[in-house]
Amino acid sequence: GVLRRTPALAWLLAALAAGNLVSGVLQVATPITVTRALGHSSAATGTVWSIAAAASLVAITAARRAIDRWGLFPVGLASAATTCAATTAAALSGSLPAYTIALAALMAAEGALTVVLRTARSRLLPARGFAAALAVTVLLVLLPLPLAGVVVAAVPAAHLPQLVLACAALHLTATAICFPGLWRHRASYEHPHQHRNTPSAARVA
Repeated sequence: GVLRRTPALAWLLAALAAGNLVSGVLQVATPITVTRALGHSSAATGTVWSIAAAASLVAITAARRAIDRWGLFPVGLASAATTCAATTAAALSGSLPAYTIALAALMAAEGALTVVLRTARSRLLPARGFAAALAVTVLLVLLPLPLAGVVVAAVPAAHLPQLVLACAALHLTATAICFPGLWRHRASYEHPHQHRNTPSAARVA
């Protein structure tokens, strides 16, 4: 009921679910890519993820200030575009440094998108039924992660770059479809207190 009455939240969750599918595929594929395709030891995978995690922490720290300055929509759009570009770069990377940079950019963009989601969600979800609606949003965003593992398991290791490129194309398509919807409904989440004061936002199914 909340999603039906809050189009901006539905568009946002759809975009983030697509992004999580891409992220999940890369998380599962990275150990295989580093050891088989790039010819490094499994220890190099830990280094890659450590650098990517550090980039994510920096992005999360900066995202709050960026949202306050430019708003949720520009930060979310920039982060989604970065995710698409970074996923493509990861698929085309022929060396460990290039792959590490691409994955760090991806994780940084995802960190910023996480802040966008949580900020928008806090502004859009009604006070009544908040816990139930929050649980549904978390479930919808995380649902693609186990699917990503199944997809990677079904694809031969030699074809992982093509799979990642396909995921990048999927995420680009989802961004092109969802963000115009987010733009049309931006008034509902760019103003923090609007949804709390309108009677329609207080109703849930």
